[in-house]
Amino acid sequence: MQLRGIETELRSLGADLTVIGSGAAHYVEAFQEETGLAARILSDPDLKTYQAAGLRRGVAKTFSLSSLIGGLRAYASGHRQTGLQGDPWQQGGALVVAPDGPVLLHHVSESLGDHVAGEILLAVVGEPGGR
Repeated sequence: MQLRGIETELRSLGADLTVIGSGAAHYVEAFQEETGLAARILSDPDLKTYQAAGLRRGVAKTFSLSSLIGGLRAYASGHRQTGLQGDPWQQGGALVVAPDGPVLLHHVSESLGDHVAGEILLAVVGEPGGR
């Protein structure tokens, strides 16, 4: 949901936004409708992209104290989990890759709700070489 608030600005900076989920391909359309993102949404239920990016997976990451705090923060902000669409043990992350290939930002989420701040994504994309 955080991306929805900065998607237009990311695009104005020349970014091509792609979101990769761990759910089956038939969830993509519903996810796009629910989030309102215009970004390209891809499905990777085999988690190969997550593994290649070095993202964490595990029960302890999902049920940690920081995950509980992140979940409560999201709930207090009005976000509700409406169902499970994918691997509940897989944590996410964020990568910003320059058009010529270098990775400018590689964030590995430690727990539920551990996201890169929108301001950081905008700053990295807005830097020379980031577009």
